[in-house]
Amino acid sequence: MIERIGKKVALLVFAAGMASLAACAQKAPPPPPPPPPPPPPVVVIPPMPQPPYGAAGNLAVPPIDPATGLHQSVNRNISPAQMVWNLRSAYNVAALNCRTQQYADILTGYRAFLTSHAKELTAENRKNDAEYRARYGAGGIKARDAFMTAVYNHYAFPPTLPLFCDAMLAMSHDPQTIPPGGLEGFAMRSLPNVEIVFDDFYKKYSQYLTDLADWKAKYAPPPPAPAQPVGLTLPGETPAAPAQQPVAFVQDKAQPPQAPMLGSSQQPAPSQALPLVPSQQIPPPSLSLVTAAPLPGPQPSQPTSALSLSPSPAGPQAPAAAASLTSSPQR
Repeated sequence: MIERIGKKVALLVFAAGMASLAACAQKAPPPPPPPPPPPPPVVVIPPMPQPPYGAAGNLAVPPIDPATGLHQSVNRNISPAQMVWNLRSAYNVAALNCRTQQYADILTGYRAFLTSHAKELTAENRKNDAEYRARYGAGGIKARDAFMTAVYNHYAFPPTLPLFCDAMLAMSHDPQTIPPGGLEGFAMRSLPNVEIVFDDFYKKYSQYLTDLADWKAKYAPPPPAPAQPVGLTLPGETPAAPAQQPVAFVQDKAQPPQAPMLGSSQQPAPSQALPLVPSQQIPPPSLSLVTAAPLPGPQPSQPTSALSLSPSPAGPQAPAAAASLTSSPQR
């Protein structure tokens, strides 16, 4: 029996010792924290699209002609005589604006063009006048002048002027090969080579407008909220006061208000609102000094002054040793 108890005690002691050793053993370190989430991707905003050739951002693009699929132009849907005159105008604009050394052949070619084809140019000019008179009547000359102004502005368009000069330089080498009577055919062949400069520009400009709309939809900040209007007062001006509603006063004629006696603690009873009466209808009360008579007795007293409201100097005297505020009726 004793041996069993001893074994149990020994086992308990052993278990307690092992538990103590386990408690004294170094605990394992906690697991490391999870890594932080990756930073959000950096959004690189591309530069805003710009108009081609340094043009303005608000140009009106000519509409597309459904018949040709090309932009409408002063060089399309015109007569052969008008083509010749448009080509001559292109030469004129190039000779005036393409003045650097690399374009020197343009001026030389333009002079040769005018000299070699003087008679044909005169005949084409007369054809143009006849066409405008037939179409516009008495206003034909005015209509032709307006159209030619548009032609000159078309060629002198600043964004395309360098490319226009290049095209006219290439054309200036050809007029020497024009046979007599072949001016209209030459204009019909050469004018599209000049007009392609403007077709290319408006094609690029239309693409710019599309790219700009896409860029604004993705990256442009929202427009600011409209500001609330604020009333401003200029120097020297007084702000107008708000209009007030008129107030009506009604007099209670049954019980006219009574003025309290001096020295009395009694307050007047509340009454109805008093009317507003113009000041000229009620004369202001006059103030007068009243000397009270001495009281009878062996010791004479000093006279006492009291204030009394009287309508006139001839009014009745107030009682002795008392002063009252009285208002006399209007005479």
